[in-house]
Amino acid sequence: MSFADNKNTFFPEMGDEDALDKGLRAMSSWSAPATKSKEEAWQQLMASIETPASNKIEEVEAPVVSFRSRFARYSMGAAALIAIILISTLFLKLSGTKQVVAPRGEFAKADLPDGSKVVLNSDSKLTYSRIGWDKHRKVSLVGEAVFEVTKGNNFEVHTTAGFVRVLGTKFNVAYRDKHLEVDCMEGRVEVNLSNGRKEILVAGQGLEMDNERQVIKKELNMETVGKWVDGEFYYREIPLVVVLNEIERQYNIRIQAAGIANRTYTGYFRKGDLNETLDLVCQPMGLTYSIQGKVVIIK
Repeated sequence: MSFADNKNTFFPEMGDEDALDKGLRAMSSWSAPATKSKEEAWQQLMASIETPASNKIEEVEAPVVSFRSRFARYSMGAAALIAIILISTLFLKLSGTKQVVAPRGEFAKADLPDGSKVVLNSDSKLTYSRIGWDKHRKVSLVGEAVFEVTKGNNFEVHTTAGFVRVLGTKFNVAYRDKHLEVDCMEGRVEVNLSNGRKEILVAGQGLEMDNERQVIKKELNMETVGKWVDGEFYYREIPLVVVLNEIERQYNIRIQAAGIANRTYTGYFRKGDLNETLDLVCQPMGLTYSIQGKVVIIK
């Protein structure tokens, strides 16, 4: 079959020569697979001729991120993180900052640069700087600690509720849940509270300031004050919840107890066997307990 035998069969708007030229141009850029019949090849030819070039879909190539560029970005991020860590470490070294931490269930002891000694109760942290220590002996405390301070210039223990200033003495400082307690065991201490009040304590005197900033001065029982350093805890008409919180810290456990908000406790416990401690606290108060792993349930 020739184009001459079928006038304008596919392109009725064209003459024979125009149709032939267009067909030849299309055919020159197309080849039929060997597996197709002549009819199939011809249909494919006509489809390619009838599709205007302006209607063809342009394929947009998606951006490709190579492994090398991705690795470079990750390397830069890691380098920046390492730089931050190194700068922070260098800053701590240059500032001479030191920390002493007593985790839950443990005590911690430390000798300060001037030879002063400190014992930290469980779940407590002490921070100080060695830079300028000989001119200004200053530490920051969260938790509880007993200090034995060597004689020298002012020694200060700072908390967010105030600070304690001494020259050379032995004393106990506790600061938890916005409750500050200072017990002077030897010598004399000056307590400077955040509300501007200043109190002087001598051996055998103590001071407490609660979260409502009420200040109470008291006389101490020198046979029991600060005995927690030996694992002995003494209480006199203390809210039971305070005692249970201490047991939680000493044994690194969690206590669930209901209906004890208004109850107080007088007695003691010695750190050692958990069951013995719970017996000493619960039995006099008519309470029972059960131990389930790291959780104690008191009823």
